[in-house]
This record gives sequence, C-alpha cells and structure tokens, in this order.
Amino acid sequence: MRKTSITTLFIVCFLNVFALVDNNIQQKADSLEKFAKSVIFKTPAVSEKTGKELIQFSKNHQLTISLMTGYNIVGLSYYYLDNSEAGISYLDTLLKIAKQQQDTIMLNKAYNNLGMLNEQLGNFDKAFDYGIQGLKYAESLKNKTSIANSLGNLGNIAIRLKKYNEAIDFLEKSSQINKELNNKKALANQYNSLSVAFGHLNNKKKELASLLLAKKLYEELNDQQLSTVLTNIAANYSENKNYSEAIKINNEAKQLAKQFNQKAVLANVYANLSTCYSAIGDFSNALLNINEAEKLFKETENLFGITEVKRKRAIISQQQGNFDKATQELKEYQELKDSVIGVEKQLAVIELQEKYESEKKDLQIKLQNATIKEEQEKSFLMKVIFAVALVMILLIVFIFYLNFKHKQKIRA
Repeated sequence: MRKTSITTLFIVCFLNVFALVDNNIQQKADSLEKFAKSVIFKTPAVSEKTGKELIQFSKNHQLTISLMTGYNIVGLSYYYLDNSEAGISYLDTLLKIAKQQQDTIMLNKAYNNLGMLNEQLGNFDKAFDYGIQGLKYAESLKNKTSIANSLGNLGNIAIRLKKYNEAIDFLEKSSQINKELNNKKALANQYNSLSVAFGHLNNKKKELASLLLAKKLYEELNDQQLSTVLTNIAANYSENKNYSEAIKINNEAKQLAKQFNQKAVLANVYANLSTCYSAIGDFSNALLNINEAEKLFKETENLFGITEVKRKRAIISQQQGNFDKATQELKEYQELKDSVIGVEKQLAVIELQEKYESEKKDLQIKLQNATIKEEQEKSFLMKVIFAVALVMILLIVFIFYLNFKHKQKIRA
C-alpha cells in the first residue's frame, strides 16, 4: 500500500514538473504576442521583429495558435511599414496553416489583412476578393466586430474600384453595427470614408453631413484624424464657394496639424488656404500660404504636392491678370508632372533596395539570436530533465530503503 502511494506521488511530481515547463513556454509566447500587439501602431518595426521572434519560438515548441498569431502580427507590421509585398508572404503562410487547422478566426484575419495589403499595393480587384472571403468567415463566426471590420474594409476597397454606390452600402452597414457596439473610432472612420464616396458621386450635401459626423466623433476622441477631416470639410466649403467658412476651418486644421506635428496635413492646409485667398482676391495671403505649402512639400519629399504647387501658382498668376507668368508656370507644371512618375519609380526601386539590405542584416541578427536562444532553451530543458531524473533516483532509493526496513521488521 505504501509502495503504491509513493509511486503515485512520484508520477504526480513528474507530471507537474513537465506541466510547469509547458506553462512557462506558453507564457513566454503570450508575452511576446502581447508586447507585439501593444506597439504595432506606434512602432511597427519593433512589432515586426517581435512577431518574427514569436514565429521562431512557436516553431521550436510546436505552438500552432501562437505561430499563426506571429505570422499575422508580422504581416500587419509590414502594412504599417508600407512594405505590403513582404507582408503578403507572411499572410499567405498564415492562410495556408489556418486552412490546415480549419481555424475560422485566423482565416477571417488572414483574408481581411490580405485585402488591406493588396489594397495598399493597388491590387484592388484581388483585395476585394479577399475582403469578400473575410466577410464570409466573419459572418460564420457571428462576431459583430469582425463583420463590421470586414464591411468597412470592403467599403474602402470599393471606393478604390470606383464602385461608389456599393461602397456606400458596405460602409453604412458597417456604421450601423459600430453604432450598436458603441465603437466611436471605427464609426468615425466609416463616416470619413462615406464622405469620400458621396464626394465622388458629387453629392456634396451628404459628403458634408458625413464629414460633420466624423468631426464630432474625432473631437470626442481627441483623435489626430480630426485635422484631416477639418481639411476635407474646408475643401467642401471651398468647392461651394463659401470661402470665408473654408478659411476659418482651414485655420482650425492648421492649429491641430501643428499641435500633432502633421507636416503632410499642414502642407495641404496651406495649399488649400492659398486657393481660398486667391479666389477672394487676397493675393498677398495666397502667395504667403503657397510658399509655406511648397516648403513643407519639399521637406516631406512629396513630389505630387510640389507639382500641385506649380499648378496653384499658375492659377494665382492668372487671377492676378499676369497671363504670361501663368502660361510659363503651367508649362513648368506640365513638365514636372510628366517627370514625377519616372522619379517616383526610381525612388521606389531605391527604397526596395534599402529595405532588402536592412532585411538581410536583420535576418542575420535574428538567426544569431535564435541560435543563442535555442542553446539556452536546450540548456534549461537539460537542467529540468536532470532534476527530474535526480528526483526519480531519490524516490527509488527511498522506496528500496522503506522496503528494506519493512523486511527487517518482519524478520524481527
């Protein structure tokens, strides 16, 4: 009876030791996942590296769910790093594993995120197809948040495909769900997207109404997107020739863009202000603002913005009655516009080369770190195995000792 109890105790101890090792491994994977998700928006480069570490760790310890999560994190990180081609390769792997595992949640994430990355690359038809698949899995999960996200993504892609009525249908359905969920950030984003769709349909009334709804929510959230929405509201007023209101709102957007250090938004605000001032004959302020816009476009290396400055200068000169100058500036605008596409392609090639070299160095470092970690983990496991073996030996010795004492008592 005593031998049976000791054997049972030994087995329990043995199982608890290995359960402890498994728990520590899963906790480390969970910790990597949590950290990567916490930094993905602000520092996607850090999230990308952590995601890759999670992938390697999950492979070493055969953690399938954590492995899929790692591929999803890296794919999304590349989206925020504007490197969608690299992101797609990771999400394709995620999709393959999720299909094998028949994991509906991961299939939904893979299809949705593949849609986003293909949209970023300009593959709008492919992005739309992925979005439809993502919506199908979201609906099968009956998860309202996933359904709303899928509908929102499809709405944005439909705008890119110039399917504006279809986009409005998707976005309005998404907005309705986000209202029910009280998801103000997502709802504000949908209203902003709806304004774009209505604008393309030349429905200025609904465009403005959507922008004002977005503005209200972004104000409540103190969201940086407010400056962009204000710029779009000002543009709406400007198109309707309400220049005084457009100037007022552009100045609000200017203050916010300065506060949030949004140079790209600020450049557009200055450009829009120049148009408004020029339209009311205030050429001094028009030139002052277009000069500020040009300065920021150059600082942010926005070639299309620099080109647009040339066009706006030509319009100002024309409105001033300086037709010779306007003609010359229009000529410069056209020449610059024709050359921009070629320059953009060259810059894209250089950027890809730099990213390749950076990726190559990161990979070498990761491989070195992975080797070191693998050795550390092997060392840890060897220590655990040695400790378990020692416990087993001690227990066996103890059992023999008890048995020996028991026989001595019988003999006595």
